[in-house]
Amino acid sequence: MSDNARPTGLTVLAVIQFIFCIALLAAFATPSRLGVYGVLSPLITGLLMVGSGIGYLRQDYKLGFIGGNILGIGSFANILIFSMVQGFENFAVHIPSLIYPVVLLGLLNLRYKDAFAFRRSSETTVIE
Repeated sequence: MSDNARPTGLTVLAVIQFIFCIALLAAFATPSRLGVYGVLSPLITGLLMVGSGIGYLRQDYKLGFIGGNILGIGSFANILIFSMVQGFENFAVHIPSLIYPVVLLGLLNLRYKDAFAFRRSSETTVIE
């Protein structure tokens, strides 16, 4: 396998995020009483999912690596903020929601960081 080939894991992460985004849009489409938080949170999360998923496919440093880290940290913070607003009642119910952000941050920063760094260094080469 050549050094320029996209890691299979990045493709899998992109597909997972696109599936999560479709599920998020389906949940968002159900009629319910939404406040500002209930509208902005899924909207921003969906945009970050699509943007970072495209970045994973392109191996784009800003869109994939930075966007994915913002998504992971933002999702983690979103779950904690939502739980704080509810007074941490039934926090155990939200623990499964923490799995994907933690796995995403781990994979991006420990496993696939070099895939983005390689593309970034090759794109900044100056041709004389």
